[in-house]
Amino acid sequence: GIGERWGENGNTPINFVQGAGPGVTVHVVGGACDTLPWKVQVYETDQLVVLGARPDAPPYPTPWTWQLGPGGCTSNAVDRPVDVVLAAPIGDRLVVQAWSGAPVPQHD
Repeated sequence: GIGERWGENGNTPINFVQGAGPGVTVHVVGGACDTLPWKVQVYETDQLVVLGARPDAPPYPTPWTWQLGPGGCTSNAVDRPVDVVLAAPIGDRLVVQAWSGAPVPQHD
């Protein structure tokens, strides 16, 4: 499926998309201790805008443990806005998450 394009690295939840495009802000659900920038990959068709989000870093054998240190981290979610330029405005297209196919809410 479409989600396979990103594999395990595109499965971060997306809270909502702000704007109508072509420039939009994708609000990714990150962790309180995430220190890396976030990357949003986009796949567009006439009917869909598919978004996959992940930390912009190379994969590690034991994800996240390298950045937490000995003290660990809280498990609360934090909004991480990422600016993206689409090929065209969203219009009537459905915006979905790559990993689940779930619709992504849109806000002005």
